[in-house]
Amino acid sequence: MQFTYLDGNNNKYSCKGKQLEYVSMQAALSSSGTYSGGSDSVKVLTLQMLHSLKEIFDKIVEIEQKDYKRNMGSGQLHFGGKNIILPMRHPLKIALEHELEKIRMCNAIDCMDPIILENNRVRLSPLGEEHFEALLPIATEYPDLLRYSPSPFGNEDGLRAYIARAMKAKSEGIRYPFVIYDKQHQQIAGSTSFGNIANAHLRVEIGWTWITPLLQRTGLNRNNKFLMLQYAFDTLGFERVEFKSDSRNLQSRKAMEDIGARFEGELRSHMIMPDGYRRNSVYYGIIKSEWDGIKQNIFTDIKNN
Repeated sequence: MQFTYLDGNNNKYSCKGKQLEYVSMQAALSSSGTYSGGSDSVKVLTLQMLHSLKEIFDKIVEIEQKDYKRNMGSGQLHFGGKNIILPMRHPLKIALEHELEKIRMCNAIDCMDPIILENNRVRLSPLGEEHFEALLPIATEYPDLLRYSPSPFGNEDGLRAYIARAMKAKSEGIRYPFVIYDKQHQQIAGSTSFGNIANAHLRVEIGWTWITPLLQRTGLNRNNKFLMLQYAFDTLGFERVEFKSDSRNLQSRKAMEDIGARFEGELRSHMIMPDGYRRNSVYYGIIKSEWDGIKQNIFTDIKNN
């Protein structure tokens, strides 16, 4: 998609492909009589963002340009080879600027995009059916890895079903599953996910994590969590990351506490397990205002890795 838009406050939006550049022009004029540039930002547009903008643009170009010139124009849009003046209070101008402001304020997790997170220790890449063979030995040799999860696990059919559910949730835009590759040991080590994705609320959950016991307590999972938290807070500008676990899973609860997540409460009789047991779920969270301190104090050994 290509367009430029200059609103009534001389804020300029330029889009080429999937990148939106925003430039705020300062009100003070230079001695030459031109505006000096203000703060710039570049955002990557998700497919959902592109679709929302395209819907507004299609409505705009449906109306003859003369219809917009009846009132004083305050928005200038160049799109599809046309220059269109939008009146100050036109509902399509308001809708367009609302959508652009939403995009400018944050990025989003786009489940259709390939997200790669890596440092010197680990590489997180999109999980796919092609990883089945590498993950199968972990699932079959350590069937208790997901004993506190509502997902059946531990055999070939269970793993196929697990990956299929993960891919379905990804297609619905609510989960982004990764495969974990340990660079130090040069092997696939397990899986983790962003889930319960709520882009509009700048909130996401990290979970669905399982790692071969051979590589647990080696620092691998701390690196995973750091990369995912860094992406959520520093890249996307999210406000909250949450975690949940079976209340009986003490190892998981300690791991969440060790990375600075705060206990926020317990939901009783929250979900049913494969054996019919109704588990209580505990919730932990990290909010944006806490992230810098956690990054400096807990992940000091990783953040420059």
